[in-house]
Amino acid sequence: MRPTTRLFQACRITLFTRENCGLCSNARSVLSDVWDTRPFQFKEVDIVNSETGPQWRDLYDFDVPVVRN
Repeated sequence: MRPTTRLFQACRITLFTRENCGLCSNARSVLSDVWDTRPFQFKEVDIVNSETGPQWRDLYDFDVPVVRN
């Protein structure tokens, strides 16, 4: 069986985090393990950061870590 072309398409993952978040550290570790098997484009966004802050903080304030594709 041949793998589909979708498997070869680049995957983009965004991890929404905050400082001093234990669950965020765990999520980062799991994503690192996945990346060893299947590399992907990765971006991490700190929802408390003043540059990216308000829009993401309002959306994910009580939900971090959040992994989005």
